[in-house]
Amino acid sequence: MRFLNIISAAIALASAPLVQAQFNAGDTWYGNQHYGGTLPAPSDGIHDKLKIVNGIEFRAATSYGGWTVDLDGNRVVFGFPNEVRFPVPNGNPAVTFNGFWVADVTDAHPPFKGFVIDPASTLPAPRLIWTENSLFVDFKGLHALPGDKLIITSAVPEIPVWLMGILGFGVIAARVGKHRDGVQPK
Repeated sequence: MRFLNIISAAIALASAPLVQAQFNAGDTWYGNQHYGGTLPAPSDGIHDKLKIVNGIEFRAATSYGGWTVDLDGNRVVFGFPNEVRFPVPNGNPAVTFNGFWVADVTDAHPPFKGFVIDPASTLPAPRLIWTENSLFVDFKGLHALPGDKLIITSAVPEIPVWLMGILGFGVIAARVGKHRDGVQPK
């Protein structure tokens, strides 16, 4: 009977929706180029409102290489139409541009669970820093060539993988329970 309860619980968990932040058309996020190695605080005022559309939401100035950011569903796609070496000087020798951040400063969206670099990317993996409501991509040390892409996908555990883990523990628990009750497993 306990085994059936465990199986029922596993099926109920598997059918529950996994909620994760998505970049959907019409949503508003905030983001900008970043001059530093940590996530900026929403209160520091260096963010732009990014209205999610079907296409590019952010384009860096030509002096920074004109690279683009497309926020689409569970992906952040960086495109590089020109050669760019990071960090990029911005005219002030004390400050260089080395990344991009996007955030939900209004807490209007579900939290991020994690990110992975898509194998279709043509750039090496940069350093990623994230919290429940923000992502910072640190480009420091990267050299992008014209046509390069960096695709970052929000990571959601696949249902079959964790469902099999739960079912496996359920089977073990059922066998241990039968053995403890004096019934030998077959």
